[in-house]
Amino acid sequence: NKLKQEIDFLIVHQNRPIMTLEVKWGDDAPSKNFDLFGTFLPKDIKKIQIVKDLKKEKSYPNGLALKKAGSWLASLDF
Repeated sequence: NKLKQEIDFLIVHQNRPIMTLEVKWGDDAPSKNFDLFGTFLPKDIKKIQIVKDLKKEKSYPNGLALKKAGSWLASLDF
């Protein structure tokens, strides 16, 4: 939207949202948009911010996880 409030991806499985995904190049600050959009989504939805140049992976009490893009993408199982 005009206020740049967005989440990059919403992953849906069997018509149910299961994951929100934000992609960043080098910003390791958690996106505030997870909390904004979290009010419209199930409470147990996974919140992942993948970052290309992340020094250290982190997890937060609200369920958000910051992950290194390379290792997170390599772990995907299709």
